[in-house]
Amino acid sequence: MASPLVNADHQVRLQGVAGGTASARCKVALIETMRLEPSGALVDEELHLARLARSARALGLFCPLSLIRRRLREYARKLRAPCIVRLELDSDGRFALGHRALPPVSSAPLPVALAEIFTHPADWLLRHKTTRRKFLDAARERAAKRLGAREVLFRNIRGELTEGSFTNLFVRMPGEDALLTPPVSRGLLPGILRQRLLAEGKTREAVLTLSDLRAAEAFYMGNSVRGLMPARLVS
Repeated sequence: MASPLVNADHQVRLQGVAGGTASARCKVALIETMRLEPSGALVDEELHLARLARSARALGLFCPLSLIRRRLREYARKLRAPCIVRLELDSDGRFALGHRALPPVSSAPLPVALAEIFTHPADWLLRHKTTRRKFLDAARERAAKRLGAREVLFRNIRGELTEGSFTNLFVRMPGEDALLTPPVSRGLLPGILRQRLLAEGKTREAVLTLSDLRAAEAFYMGNSVRGLMPARLVS
């Protein structure tokens, strides 16, 4: 098995799990990305803002939520939809808004490769959407060059499937009515689409391995901007 640690920075994060304040351990910014619809609605806006506030509390960041909500809606009214709106909150409580075009929609299954690096369930930053994501992007870029993949699927040091670089994993197993998705305790981001599908009873948590993925009827990668995307494993 490859090295079970993401990188040297990952080791620093693990050292902070047991002691010290979150603010002393974390000098990153939080991110939320939302889909703006032609109607002017930001998809799952309140779920995104609630996650932002939870992460800010966990990491010891100041989060002026009422001001953020007001400025976010003012900003969205000026945009041509549909598009993606990005909110970034830094460690001092300052925030910035930006936007970009939606990615092109493809009818073909998303090609997904297994990431060459392994994550650790105790890595607390995996549970928050932050700017410290270099290893996520680098893994996807390597897989794109090597295999033509557009997404990667991570495993933790136990060999359990966790998440993609910008998506959560959803698996349809034979005989299961609901989609299965890995528990957050395995080391992954609690995505907004994932949260909504769990609340609606359309998915449930389960520990998943590569053997499960190969036995599945189908699997999907998804987030709140792109929805559920049928996927296929490439190697």
